[in-house]
Amino acid sequence: MKQIDIFPQKILYQKYSFDLKKLYKNIIKKKKKYVSNKGGTQFDITIKDKTFISFLEREANNLTDVLKCQKVSIDNIWLNINKKGDYNVIHDHPSSIVSGIFYIRSPKDSGDLIFTNDYLLRFFPIKPTEFNEYNSQIWKFKPEENTLYLFPSWLKHEVEHNNSNKERISLAFNFN
Repeated sequence: MKQIDIFPQKILYQKYSFDLKKLYKNIIKKKKKYVSNKGGTQFDITIKDKTFISFLEREANNLTDVLKCQKVSIDNIWLNINKKGDYNVIHDHPSSIVSGIFYIRSPKDSGDLIFTNDYLLRFFPIKPTEFNEYNSQIWKFKPEENTLYLFPSWLKHEVEHNNSNKERISLAFNFN
């Protein structure tokens, strides 16, 4: 029998070795905003280090190569600061092609990054004997500092409660 995977989702992730203190010092906070955060703070920002923005665009275009679509450039970027008990609700990023998260600080127990397959949640009462990428309703990543996660913007995701006494700090961005 022939086989084809249809509608697969690709998430790219990689750990890097950026000087996180230097990166954080290059962030200029603009205005506060409240989009997906519950209890945490989000800031529109500018990053003075344009090489980091170029790096993000280059990596985002690795995903457009997989998606076989047009090249993208950064549309917006913001800073997430989540203290103990804070989290980010399930959401997606309409009007974007690629979205991503870069973790600056992710202490132990600061909450997993979760992607959701809402088709399975809504339409298919599947009872897997073993979970895999075809039958899972959620997929979790334990965020690591200095790690970049890139995904199609339409993929629903959330970040669990920060149960650490230290702040979880990340950059998030959209590319068009």
